[in-house]
Amino acid sequence: MKKLFPAALAAFLIAALAACAPSAGIRGREDILDKRVAVIDGSVAAGIVAHLDPELTLVVCDSAASLKDALKAGRADCAVADEAAAEELTGFLSGLETAEEPYAAPQYAIAVSEDNRLLLERLNAALADLQSSGRLRALLNGEAGRTGASGAAVTVAVEPDFYPLAYLDEAGELRGVEIELVRELCAALGLTPQFMTVDADMLLYMAGSGKCAFAIGRLTAGEGEGLLYTASYMDATQYIIVKK
Repeated sequence: MKKLFPAALAAFLIAALAACAPSAGIRGREDILDKRVAVIDGSVAAGIVAHLDPELTLVVCDSAASLKDALKAGRADCAVADEAAAEELTGFLSGLETAEEPYAAPQYAIAVSEDNRLLLERLNAALADLQSSGRLRALLNGEAGRTGASGAAVTVAVEPDFYPLAYLDEAGELRGVEIELVRELCAALGLTPQFMTVDADMLLYMAGSGKCAFAIGRLTAGEGEGLLYTASYMDATQYIIVKK
């Protein structure tokens, strides 16, 4: 028994140290609700975390490099980031890895009334063209959309409270990734968008009732009644990053 005691003690100490590690037991979203979570300032990840779990303790970083430093130094217990940032942070010998489950995996789409299938088809065709040309990725990375359309005006409902996707700047002007995407889509269809800002809980009603041509703003297929959805314009899956 005396010979076995040192080995048993060593195993106990290793297990105890592992349990105390910042990433211990973090498999998914449920496991980070009492943790310090690092996010990159102004990122879609930061917006999604603030929307889904506003009570989380956030460690706001200005870049992927500073987020990595926060994890390494123990200022944050984990991080939430999109696929590109997660791949950058969890490279070979980084000492970091993604948790078993993603934090969230929304696929954002545009909502159209079920009575407007023609518009749905045209939007899907325009989205496919933007995807194949690489223009969609550029828009999602913050490039401006075309604004020169002069065709028929269409009303577009948008919820302007989700930086950096759609928000009002200091001058009260609509900005963001989704705004530029709408401008690009409308330009491709020969339409002129007229934005209608509404609360998030009104988006589906506005589209389903025909009070707007379509609605955009963190919507996922299957929500609401009397609605059709385009193909996803953004895979907004967010990953949890922890120490190995």
